[in-house]
Amino acid sequence: MDDFTTRQLAQMRFGIADFRERKIELNTLLARLEGAARALSQEFWGQTVFDIAVELEQFNADVIEERRPLTSEESLQVEALLTRLESRLDQAW
Repeated sequence: MDDFTTRQLAQMRFGIADFRERKIELNTLLARLEGAARALSQEFWGQTVFDIAVELEQFNADVIEERRPLTSEESLQVEALLTRLESRLDQAW
């Protein structure tokens, strides 16, 4: 794996860690994930990140529209999605 790919995958992992540590909001995490994944390739975005990002976007839209934080249940669902994404990143790594 080349350095560029390694850096982009690391950026996605850093974004997930920052979100979990409450350093960034879900909206910012989604922007980071999309940017890094698309930098790798449209194919990587489509095969690895897109379907999970779509689900995360729904939570993000609800939070923004209703001007509220994630509920406990939503947080659990978001965490499950992030765990699934990390598994895919591990496979790409």
